[in-house]
Amino acid sequence: MGDLPVEEKTLSGTNKTAAFNTEKLKRDFFIDKLKGAAIFLVVWGHFIQYSANNDFFHNPVFIVIYSFHMPVFMAISGYLYYLSIQKREFKQLVTIRFKQLIIPLLIWSVPLLYLNNHFQSNTIAPAKWLEMYILHIPDLLWFIWSLFLCSIILTVVNKFFNDLLWVYFAAIIVINLLPDIYSLQYTKFMLPYFIGGYLVHKYGLKSNLITALSFVFFLVMLYYWQLDDYIYVGNMAIHNIHILYTDIYRYLIGFFGIVVFITIIKWIPKSKPLELAGRYSLGIYILSTFPLHVIHYLNLKYDIIFFNFLYAPLLSVVIIIMCIGINMLIGKNKSLSKYLFGGR
Repeated sequence: MGDLPVEEKTLSGTNKTAAFNTEKLKRDFFIDKLKGAAIFLVVWGHFIQYSANNDFFHNPVFIVIYSFHMPVFMAISGYLYYLSIQKREFKQLVTIRFKQLIIPLLIWSVPLLYLNNHFQSNTIAPAKWLEMYILHIPDLLWFIWSLFLCSIILTVVNKFFNDLLWVYFAAIIVINLLPDIYSLQYTKFMLPYFIGGYLVHKYGLKSNLITALSFVFFLVMLYYWQLDDYIYVGNMAIHNIHILYTDIYRYLIGFFGIVVFITIIKWIPKSKPLELAGRYSLGIYILSTFPLHVIHYLNLKYDIIFFNFLYAPLLSVVIIIMCIGINMLIGKNKSLSKYLFGGR
């Protein structure tokens, strides 16, 4: 769901340039693998959410996945955005981001709004349809909406404040003081990860000590995870010290989870299926929403072992394969690909 960098055409035939491009290409394959593993977790988690006939919020697999899976995507998106922001001016960046994210969001929100109301047995009067559409755009595919807002905020700080770290910190503070309206709580949660990914790319941050500590802190924080720690339950508006504590807890477990996830994926050998899924992660994120709306009609027998580690992951793979196939088919038409998936 983060944009892959476009390979630059070489202006020199030197071995040094070729070596640079080869290494850059390798990094792109690893990011594809990261995104592929992450989108698998997204679909797996959504499968549990849509099909479990119990309180999925207390499902242990669901807790692990939801503690870091969307922060991973936002951090990767910020990491890749560094490449785009170096080459383009403010107006061009905003225009491209709008075409890549908002146009697909506006289009896909129409059938998703219909599905949501159809399965909830809600009938929307024609006069109310536009109002419902406008109000629910940020909810239906909230990551895309949040990614757009995070991109704009970072672009403003980069172009007008020269990447001053205190301005990034101030932006995070200010947005957290705003009310949780129009799904702004998701952007509040995602912004630090987007900025963090961008800064990691810019400064090449790396630490073996942080990696080791992340495993320890992530496991400890998972043990103390509570219902209010879900962004979907507790929101992000700061009303008292308890909510502030919860927000900090969410941020930290997300950051630790990202480090743990990336480290584990590094141990996995080169995987073409994961890389393929990573290249189509945005399309999978959008298209998987449709079959997941009807998954609950399967009435799968819930057994915490078989359901979590057999039914859910296997059927998630099936959904991902279907989504990749549809994405490839749509991708054959440049116009459809442009409007439905931002040109991917």
